[in-house]
Amino acid sequence: MNLEQVKQLQAELPQSIQDMVAVIGFSHTLKVVQALGGTTWRIASGRGKDGEAKRAALAERVGTDTEELLHKYYAGDEIYLPRCAALLRKLRNIDMHRQFERDVRQGRTARDSVADLAREHKLSDRQIWDILNLYMPVPKQQGLF
Repeated sequence: MNLEQVKQLQAELPQSIQDMVAVIGFSHTLKVVQALGGTTWRIASGRGKDGEAKRAALAERVGTDTEELLHKYYAGDEIYLPRCAALLRKLRNIDMHRQFERDVRQGRTARDSVADLAREHKLSDRQIWDILNLYMPVPKQQGLF
């Protein structure tokens, strides 16, 4: 995914998530949304027993690096994390298309690649074809004469 695509996707995010991206970065924010989207989470502020337990639970879900960034910038805050389902679906679809192109370039048949993607993402092969068609470039039609 190029920088322009990331910026376009960022613009579609809820403002609270855009703010988080500005503070901790896109990849860390994506981890948080994937793990905790749709919930309200209190970022532990203290280093006491309860705070350490809460931080460990968060680190288990999003990774230590991401938890440390969240603690640094949001310690003591209670934040609602939107699900961002449309964005996550779009990222999944882009990833599927990338995998499909890679498979075909490596000599795999399109059908085999689609079957693998369907199993991996728990979708039907028809759904995979529909998704792939969204991202396929439309061939230019040449004149008849």
